[in-house]
Amino acid sequence: ETRVLGGTFQISRRYDVFGLTRTAIDLDLMESESRLFGFRISCNDREDFEGTVQGQPLEIQVLYLDTDLCICTTGAGLDGPLH
Repeated sequence: ETRVLGGTFQISRRYDVFGLTRTAIDLDLMESESRLFGFRISCNDREDFEGTVQGQPLEIQVLYLDTDLCICTTGAGLDGPLH
């Protein structure tokens, strides 16, 4: 969930895990909902994402995992952002 301007505008996304290994998590976007002042202004589901960039699976690679630290990146590898 992403909130902007103190929660005036919100975007919620729900993902489904379709692949899980020791070093990666594969996610599929299942639903996206936008709200303005608490009122739903758009809601898209899996069929709406087919054939678009959002319909592509998202791979999160786990680079380092410890009891108190996790370093992850998306499919861009070390050239992309680290989280």
